[in-house]
Order: sequence, then C-alpha cells, then structure tokens
Amino acid sequence: MALRRFYRLVTAPDPPLSDFLTYAAQGRIFPDREVQRRAEELSVWDSFDRVRRLSMQKPSLGRFVAVLDIPPDVPLSGGRRGHWGIRDAPPERVKMWVVEVVPL
Repeated sequence: MALRRFYRLVTAPDPPLSDFLTYAAQGRIFPDREVQRRAEELSVWDSFDRVRRLSMQKPSLGRFVAVLDIPPDVPLSGGRRGHWGIRDAPPERVKMWVVEVVPL
C-alpha cells in the first residue's frame, strides 16, 4: 500500500511539536461525548484547498500547511467533507511524516 497524502495547518515553517497535539492532549475537555472523541484525534485534511480555506476562516490555526505522507498502517477516521482524524499517534511520529511545509 502507498503512503496517503494529507494536509494540516501549522504555525511555522519548522512546526513545533505542539502543532501536532490533539485538543485532548492540550487539555481541552468537551461535554459532548462525540465532540470529545473527535478532540482525541489529530485533524488532517485530504485537500490543500480545503486546508487553505480553513486558514482563511481561522487564521489563528496557522499560516503554513504541513504536507504529510501518512503510512498505510495508520488508521484514519472520518472523511466528512475532507476532514480526517488520526488516533494514538504521538506528535513526534506525526512530525516525521511531514514532507514539506508551504506558506500561505
């Protein structure tokens, strides 16, 4: 199986590990169980254009796009409107999947 290309907003050309933390790992707690479940996943997008639009809507999320090649053995959930979630991947591992960082 081939690597899968995804995109994530990051804050710098050499993104800090904190850019690859889930909301739950940042200590955020949500009362809704489904929202909390999603907060335990790291968000990635399957389209550069989608993540660029997200940056325009929420500039605080970052002005750079990390291009990630995710190995086929890493489970992804979701896929709704191009949004996917990675579970149980430490930020150090996710950062190793970055192949390029593009400024917006």
